[in-house]
Amino acid sequence: MPLLLVLPHELGHALVALAFGVRPVDVYVGAEPRRDLSLGALRMHVRALNGWRWLWYGTVQAEGEVASRRRRAAILAAGPLTTLLLVVAYSAAGTATGGFLRWFWWFLALGGVWAFAVTALPIRYGRFFGPYAGRASDGYRIREALGGS
Repeated sequence: MPLLLVLPHELGHALVALAFGVRPVDVYVGAEPRRDLSLGALRMHVRALNGWRWLWYGTVQAEGEVASRRRRAAILAAGPLTTLLLVVAYSAAGTATGGFLRWFWWFLALGGVWAFAVTALPIRYGRFFGPYAGRASDGYRIREALGGS
């Protein structure tokens, strides 16, 4: 899950931030300890195998300032939109394959639907969400960036 759903979601945020000139950008996926990889201003910290409470965990930290509310909202929206694109791609792969691969791709597609919903909806995460407990979703932060209450 982390490498096929969470990492692309976080890279969606990170790549848009980099495109807007934010430097450096750190992507964190999974629990400690993580492996580190730097690609210029993009620094990734990833643990591929995690316990169930950390299976869906990922975040991006960017040190640079984002000049406008719209750019901040675009950076925040890039993660859920990337997840939505993955849902389409994984669904197509599930339709085009058979046997175990069909189940594998559909499992990822359904996981992507869940990930899209809980990141795009403007909510604060409860205890059920483990490491995210008390934090705001991307959708909530988009609404804040655009001046919503």
